[in-house]
Amino acid sequence: MGINRYISTGIWTHHWFADLSANAKLLYLWCVTNDQLGHCGACKFSTRVAAFQTGLTQEQTTAAFSELSDRVAVLGEWLAVRGFMARQANNPNWRTAAAKQYDGLPDDVKAYLSLPQAFPKPSPSLSSDQCSTDQYTPLSPPVNGGAGTGTDQLPLRKPRKREMAAYQAGLRAAQAAQAAQAAQQRQEPEPEPTQEERIAQVREYLEMARREAAKGGKRRAKWQDAVARNEAELAALQGDGAGPQ
Repeated sequence: MGINRYISTGIWTHHWFADLSANAKLLYLWCVTNDQLGHCGACKFSTRVAAFQTGLTQEQTTAAFSELSDRVAVLGEWLAVRGFMARQANNPNWRTAAAKQYDGLPDDVKAYLSLPQAFPKPSPSLSSDQCSTDQYTPLSPPVNGGAGTGTDQLPLRKPRKREMAAYQAGLRAAQAAQAAQAAQQRQEPEPEPTQEERIAQVREYLEMARREAAKGGKRRAKWQDAVARNEAELAALQGDGAGPQ
């Protein structure tokens, strides 16, 4: 049964790949898809096997490897693909297997892969006072493996259940506080308008009712009633019992 590997479709537009010869492109695709390559991008290697599976001669294989020296290297009996792990599925099982293989690699292969930061030590668990919404920070720092290594694109580790539960509890507490504050604001009564403000409002409504009543139509009677109500209210507010000025 085959192993699923991930290759970006954008590889064909990358300058480093587009500038390769046809043989070098074929060999690179073989390097990242052959079933012997380990989780961290290294495996035991035979030029004869690579030549047989790609259909190249051993001389063509050697020449193609020289074009790929910035990304693929043959170190003794080992093949190493730099940046391989950063482009694969990042799940705990994959990283555990990659770390186990990496520990058993020769030093020169480790140095070429440049992956010591790919397996960070677990960060300390967050305490309850560190999990408020205004203090929460990412659980681990970004990984920078340097130019060309590919490890600068490794995602942050997934948060532990205890850390996530504490963060979610802090978030819920903040949301509850915001909801309580909003409810309190809704319960506060709006200030009553002053006498002058109320007279100005009634006059504005009265003018609008008069304009609508003057237009006639089916709703004329309704607007005439509105005129009468607003005239009476305005007179009451003015306190002189006279009609509107």
